[in-house]
Amino acid sequence: MDLDLRDDAVRFDASDGLQLAEAQWVALAFNPDLRLARLRLTQATVAAQESAGWPDPRFTLSALELTEETPDPWVITHGLEFSLPLTGRAGAYRDLKHAQREVAALAVREAEWEVLHGLARAWVRWSASQLRIEQIQRHLAALTPLMETTVELAQSGEILSTEASLIALEHAMQESQLEGLHGQNAEHKQQLLALMGLSPGHGVRLMPGLTTASYGGPASQAPGPALAARNPSLARLREEYQAREHSLRMEIAMQWPDVGLGPAFESDEGRAKVGLIGGLTLPLWDANGEGIATARVEREWARAALETEHEALLGRLAISTLRTESLERQRAHMEQTLVPLVDQQVRNATRLVQLGESSALVLVESLARAHQVQLDWISMRANLASAEHERAFLIGPAQRAPETATEEPIQ
Repeated sequence: MDLDLRDDAVRFDASDGLQLAEAQWVALAFNPDLRLARLRLTQATVAAQESAGWPDPRFTLSALELTEETPDPWVITHGLEFSLPLTGRAGAYRDLKHAQREVAALAVREAEWEVLHGLARAWVRWSASQLRIEQIQRHLAALTPLMETTVELAQSGEILSTEASLIALEHAMQESQLEGLHGQNAEHKQQLLALMGLSPGHGVRLMPGLTTASYGGPASQAPGPALAARNPSLARLREEYQAREHSLRMEIAMQWPDVGLGPAFESDEGRAKVGLIGGLTLPLWDANGEGIATARVEREWARAALETEHEALLGRLAISTLRTESLERQRAHMEQTLVPLVDQQVRNATRLVQLGESSALVLVESLARAHQVQLDWISMRANLASAEHERAFLIGPAQRAPETATEEPIQ
């Protein structure tokens, strides 16, 4: 687990609730999909370690009976043949297993990054629903005294009953919306618990937040080169291409099988003979043509997969950047213009109602407008946080991905 997720402003302390930065560490430790990915890495590591062994020797035995009448009619030959790794096949196989182990390690890193990405998106959804609930509760708290006052005024005949019923209708609509949000909020929280690997009934307290966590990395680095150097998916695909290179090397080496050589003993009519026995398969017709052709096609497929994924990620990064810039402009406009205007409207309407110069409906309409602006403000911040998370995860963690190998591909 080598992802750079340091955040000096946050220290892990579950007693006061979990923030996103803390929940990420919980997910990395307990997410069930990550446990499976790490087990696959263990399997690849064991295979790489065992690939360095010397090939087992081959024991040969033959027994022939002479047709002629002799005191000892049996000719017995036995030998022990050892493989001499002269063709490089053993080394290519060892390099292939080590490359596959590195692919599995990078796959774990990629899976961890995907879990963090999913957790961040789920955290934004849950936080937005939680903040909407709090906003509706504040709106209901402001409407409740107005509703009670207008009911009394309508009963005394000072205002029309339709005005009182409109305020009651607004109150009931907000209560209904609040019930629906409670259900969505509970669903979003269960998704977060599942991503963190916690049981559905876990009582951990979660702290809502719509800000982007710090993932480190040089801020001055251009997004395109940073993505190429740091994106975990591209790092895995690069290593998969190298593994295909080693696979092709091994298949080419297999067209010349290793030489077998070892001691031999023969008993012929009671006479013992000692010598050497060896063998070599001559690649005259097959020469492992199918294996070489298949490995070459698989290598080209790995190259195409890397190039295609890089192009797709650059496209997604460009879209995410445009979306982030647009939402930043919207945030600035709402913060500098819209929110102050609505706040001023509510203050003016409240003052006029207190002076008896305006209808309560004006105040209710002003409160409804302010409430809707607050909901839009939450939605805008949630969209902005999602876009910033998407951009950060497309680029990748701060630690650089492995560089592309400089060796020339096999033709």
